[in-house]
Amino acid sequence: MHRHLILTFMLAVLAASSHAKPAPEPLKASFLAAVAVDEHGRVTDVQFHQEGMSDAIRMPLERDVRGWEFEPARIDGQPAPSVTQLLITVLAEPTGVGDAYALRIIHASNGPAYDQIQPPRYPLTALRSRTAARLVLAVEIDADGKVVAATVDSIRSTGNRHTKMLSTHTIDAVSKWTFIPEQVAGQPIGSSIKVPVNFCLDGVPCFEDDAANGSGGNEPIAERPAVQLKTEVTGRRL
Repeated sequence: MHRHLILTFMLAVLAASSHAKPAPEPLKASFLAAVAVDEHGRVTDVQFHQEGMSDAIRMPLERDVRGWEFEPARIDGQPAPSVTQLLITVLAEPTGVGDAYALRIIHASNGPAYDQIQPPRYPLTALRSRTAARLVLAVEIDADGKVVAATVDSIRSTGNRHTKMLSTHTIDAVSKWTFIPEQVAGQPIGSSIKVPVNFCLDGVPCFEDDAANGSGGNEPIAERPAVQLKTEVTGRRL
């Protein structure tokens, strides 16, 4: 299954009923872009991975990202041009004026990104016992984006009986995943990342808001990204 962990951004208006039109709700979506940074930390190019991305989102988002400042990657202590994968989560909030929405950045992180992933199979015994869990894996990827090592860094679950089984299934699945690595001076590089995986059931706590190890979301988290985002972007309006 091919995933970049980016969601289609729907700025849709709820259909009017015969009595009253419901108030529009805030909408949230994430976008992934390859961002090129020069040796001075300035953005030189932004390429969003999502096909068919609306210009109403892409243009203001790209314009804003081009003004961000990064700490460039280094080779032998010298700054070098680099490419990093930037994940940005945007919230569209109703303005109260017609169907207009205001866009605000609520999260941004960079490093390697998901390329080809297949979620682990939910073990039948864990499913029958309604065991939900959130695992965070410590993963090493090589310059080709392939997983060379994966271990369970942390696990939270609604029961302890099946944690070993869940860990085994998750490691087996993640070991087959591939990632889009960062590049330094035109060459892809390996990385150490944390990868969260959720086993969720309706009506059972899923720990999706668990912020342990800084992994409150579902995206991979680079422990030491080659390129460091310096600009504080959370809360920025587009």
